[in-house]
Amino acid sequence: MDHQMQLSFQKVMQAFERGNFNEAESILDKILQADFNNAGAVFKLAISYANANRLSEALASFNLLAVYQKDDAKIYYNVGLIHSMQGDHQLALENYDLALKINPDDVDILINKGSTCIDAKNYVLALQVLEYATQLRPDIAEAWSNKGIALNNLNLYQESLNAYNEAIRLNPRYHEAWSNKSAPLIKLNRIKESLEACEIALSIKPNYPDGWLNKGAALHQLKRYEEAITCFDRGLLYKTEFYLALSNKANSLDELKRFEESIACYEQAISLNPNIDWIYGDLLHMKMKIFSLKNIKKEIEVIKAAILSNRKVIAPFELLSLVDDPFLQKRASEIFVKWSYPRNTSLGLIAKHAWKEKIHIAYFSADFKNHPVALLTAQLYEIHDRSQFEIYAFSLVKATDEMRNRLLGIFDHFIDVENQSDIEIARLARALDIDIAVDLTGFTQDSRTGIFAYRAAPIQVNWLGYPGTMGADYMDYIIADKTLIL
Repeated sequence: MDHQMQLSFQKVMQAFERGNFNEAESILDKILQADFNNAGAVFKLAISYANANRLSEALASFNLLAVYQKDDAKIYYNVGLIHSMQGDHQLALENYDLALKINPDDVDILINKGSTCIDAKNYVLALQVLEYATQLRPDIAEAWSNKGIALNNLNLYQESLNAYNEAIRLNPRYHEAWSNKSAPLIKLNRIKESLEACEIALSIKPNYPDGWLNKGAALHQLKRYEEAITCFDRGLLYKTEFYLALSNKANSLDELKRFEESIACYEQAISLNPNIDWIYGDLLHMKMKIFSLKNIKKEIEVIKAAILSNRKVIAPFELLSLVDDPFLQKRASEIFVKWSYPRNTSLGLIAKHAWKEKIHIAYFSADFKNHPVALLTAQLYEIHDRSQFEIYAFSLVKATDEMRNRLLGIFDHFIDVENQSDIEIARLARALDIDIAVDLTGFTQDSRTGIFAYRAAPIQVNWLGYPGTMGADYMDYIIADKTLIL
């Protein structure tokens, strides 16, 4: 590069430094017009700005280059990276697609497109892109790890776990894969394995905030709430504005009945990110627990408006105590099920089975113990006509008390499934030829709605535990009367 050209590049940098982007782009344009061979130097300048996190300068330089080098995939790829870093997922994807038109088998572009799809919550497209990437280059751990994220968000938990395991096989010290592996393990109800995965991640990188978050989530599932809070605090130590750690900490504080501290954590999380799923409902429900009713009418109106806009604002059970509008309750349930427990076709259709003498009815509950649900239903189980029905209990939570002992003697089959995953329980129900599955828990504590999302039985019924609609197209009936549903 001659002296005159060096002076021109200095003027470009000075113009950028002053914030005069028009002047900088004009000089760059003249540089490229004078000699197209200067394109390489302009590319290096753009890369240096990107590496210095001066993204606007880098973007301006790349965009000008694209005018002269329309067939250079590297330019569109880097523009896509910058837009992704800026949170503009749509522009990022548009530029990745331009790059892929030029070089459709570039695995780096495919992996980053898949990552941006995940950020944009387009998990179906992410999976398609990452499937192709792993076909082209099955030896890249990052592609498998990102594939695990997409699969987990599509509720394909075993497939997600398999993808993480492949990433770890390729790179045993891949701390992100170890940490993220904990998510499908929790969904598969393999909580201790989830905790172990997080501990391995943290042994590799002790200051990894997401590792502490996921470890805390596993400990919360194990009801070790104090330890979970310690983990969330460690995450916040390494990432002070970690809103997910704050919202999860609030959940654990709630379980310990430290309601005011929980409210403070929810409010701090919302101040950092007002778009956290379900958090407004959690916060309002927490305030109701301590009878903090300041601005309650206004806050309820905000919740109502959010439901009508189909936002993930409140869980159905929390809404029941706030409004008595059946339409809003149904809409809230539909939103909750769509995002938390969508229909899952992993097990396929239920195969037709041979005729049998008795109809198999299974009751699913977390409350086969000294609990109102058991007290109200125990006699019902006793008076079933055993000449026509065979009665099963699927106990979602173990207990040892008098009612439990009574129920053990009433049911024809009493099955503890607390430690099994949703898909395992649904598969078991199918293997037992259950004809009618009755969910006695609904959206209440320790519920397992995911079992029914897999279609555990040809007929699925919501009854008693949650006296409202599940909003799920895989729940065929609700048992109620005019007192319950007007």
